[in-house]
Amino acid sequence: MKKNLMIFVLVLTILIGMICVTNAESNQPEFLQNLFHEYFPDCTYEDGYLQYDETVIIIGRKPDGILVLLCGAYEGEDGWEWVESTPLPEGTRIGDENITDAVNMNAWRGGAAVGVRRMERGRWSIHYVNSYDFFVGPDWVGMYGAETDAQFFGTHVWGDITTIDWSTLPPEEYIDRETQEERSARISAYVDRTNWATPAHSDPEATTELLSEKGNEDSLLGRFYDGTPLLVLEQGKTWTKVKIGHGEDIGVMIGWMRTQDLVFGDDTLHIEREAIRIKSEQVLIPTVETFISSRAGQITEEQFSSCLIIGGTDQGLVIAYYLPDGDVGMIPMSSLGIGNG
Repeated sequence: MKKNLMIFVLVLTILIGMICVTNAESNQPEFLQNLFHEYFPDCTYEDGYLQYDETVIIIGRKPDGILVLLCGAYEGEDGWEWVESTPLPEGTRIGDENITDAVNMNAWRGGAAVGVRRMERGRWSIHYVNSYDFFVGPDWVGMYGAETDAQFFGTHVWGDITTIDWSTLPPEEYIDRETQEERSARISAYVDRTNWATPAHSDPEATTELLSEKGNEDSLLGRFYDGTPLLVLEQGKTWTKVKIGHGEDIGVMIGWMRTQDLVFGDDTLHIEREAIRIKSEQVLIPTVETFISSRAGQITEEQFSSCLIIGGTDQGLVIAYYLPDGDVGMIPMSSLGIGNG
């Protein structure tokens, strides 16, 4: 009886949380303020927004007068999970003209308006700055969203709102008479490529093998094209251990590549990549048994410019890198349209 009561209370708690989020869109201000005061009774509510993925962003003033961004996500039986940012500039509010979810830090006076999103549980990141033209991914920055010819891979300082210095955000990205080369040089300087590499061959048809055990050809994980973004975990004279994809678990591949097949650091800037085009809605086949649904999930035809085709397998599958989240998955070759790889 006692066990059944506990289960009932748990289910009821989850249902109440789901109902609260579902009904919140019709009454955002009241919902957000009530939620804020429940979890932060000693702080002052300044502004807030319920995002399309049912996460919330709230600007609050702490008892010491400091403004912070409080990002929340409902985690079922665990309740609401909150992440607090570093201090925000005074005057920050939510919304910037028609970009209603922007965290606006006096953009009209030369500051920045940014979007924030949850990358994974417990971690929130910047994902656009000032407009929908300058985007930030987990391992890249670039103009024009996630288009593959305008990205620069590496480590940047905007991947975690708990450590970010908001003053480092770039200024308005429209610069009169700036050439494409000048813009590329300016934007590429936002990332640190010190621990990054990519396959590079004189023959564009050549690929680089990723092995789970160095030197063991029977441990092949896939063959990768030039331009595949690689985080270097361990570099040796003959073999280099690399990581493909963002995060720690789902949607990540880790293995060994021959060092002679790679270029490192700033040399990665000169290697071209290919976009992937998908004929119709497809589901990523995961690189591990767990289905990649936590972030990437389904990739639709409209999202083709958000993918890189980075390799292939002996089973007739191509390996795709989903840029917004950094997930890696596999797609049947039959799903691809013209102009891949």
